[in-house]
Amino acid sequence: MILRLSILFLSLMVVSCKSKTYNVYSPDKAQCITIITEKHVRYIINGCHTAVPDQNYVKIDLKGIDMEVGDEIVGRWKEEGFDWYVMNDNAVLIENTLDTTKYKFRTKFPVTSDGIPTLKGYTDNNSFDLGFRSGKIVHSRGAIVE
Repeated sequence: MILRLSILFLSLMVVSCKSKTYNVYSPDKAQCITIITEKHVRYIINGCHTAVPDQNYVKIDLKGIDMEVGDEIVGRWKEEGFDWYVMNDNAVLIENTLDTTKYKFRTKFPVTSDGIPTLKGYTDNNSFDLGFRSGKIVHSRGAIVE
């Protein structure tokens, strides 16, 4: 019996470690984005979810991102007529089922006239950024993360 419980416990630990799920809220908690990362695949989903829904998400490949130092999501709440605008630099878009009239997603940060990535305009109170290390959020600003 103890052996069975031990195997079950270890199995649950392995399964739960495969993906990381975060609900990211605007400071007033009026908006929520769910981020689910499974190895080198990430889902950015409108609304609060525990699993990937049938629609209203972006699926991206993270293989081109240094998962130890270069994985960052930057965005703005209520930007340019959109409910939210999110960027994950150097990600590769696999699928986008978002309502593109309400939500904006990009795989590149803006660049200066010299071609250098910049986050100018993404540091005010309406902006947020999330820094990841190995798929776990290690830094957040401008958002409530649960």
